[in-house]
Amino acid sequence: MKILGQYFPSYKIGENIRIFFRRLTEADVIPLVEFYYNLSQETRYMRFQMVTEGLPESKIYEYAEMLCKVEGKGLAIVAYTYENGIENFVGVARYMFEGETTNKAEFAIVLRDDFQGKGLGKYLLRLLFTEAQRYGIEKLYGSMLPSNIAIIELIKKVAPTNHHFTHKEGLIEVEINLAE
Repeated sequence: MKILGQYFPSYKIGENIRIFFRRLTEADVIPLVEFYYNLSQETRYMRFQMVTEGLPESKIYEYAEMLCKVEGKGLAIVAYTYENGIENFVGVARYMFEGETTNKAEFAIVLRDDFQGKGLGKYLLRLLFTEAQRYGIEKLYGSMLPSNIAIIELIKKVAPTNHHFTHKEGLIEVEINLAE
């Protein structure tokens, strides 16, 4: 999968749904906030590892702005449908560098509930890992709730031989060696 400008190859779900991918840009703050509000409370909890109900809107915008300004600090890829000239975000995967280090980065992924379990997460995570390798990242790491079986199984599928899980402070941490 080679990057085509700022866009990536598309993915088809079923017979009628085509998913497109591109880098998040600074212009994506409002659509990213809308995407957040289209996630169920359970999906938000699994992604952010905390109850987000009642979170001030200013905090949501602040996080969206940070994610949209990741250029030079990592990469964020948005998955979206395109209907009637409108992009509808259905997933986001990103990695961010650890301080000044550019060979190790934290990663995360989240999909809208109605797009989970359709192979999109696997495709998006592979795309993110491929781009990370292309940019010289040797290790990706992340943390998840032990109850988030879906992401644990997804990581096992996408990186079957080069992942390592550990338990730490009520979370599961994973490190993925991309250099293998």
